Amino acid sequence: MRVREVLPDPVVPSPCISICRMVAETALCEGCFRTIPEIAGWGRMSDDERCAVWGRIDQRSAGARTQAEAKAKAKAKATDKAAT
Repeated sequence: MRVREVLPDPVVPSPCISICRMVAETALCEGCFRTIPEIAGWGRMSDDERCAVWGRIDQRSAGARTQAEAKAKAKAKATDKAAT
């Protein structure tokens, strides 16, 4: 039996990247940016629900990048200030 015969088409892939650590401050997985209920419920979700989770992941990861960039800029500014 082939996978295509068993799995419905299309299958929304899991966002898991095998970096499974929950961040206490955000209550999100460090690797995939999902909440515990999203992780636990993934196998029971419809494709529409999974796509909605992917949309939230996109928003969360964009916010995380913005925060990381702001921290890097603040650190660089503080380093420049200390050097003068």
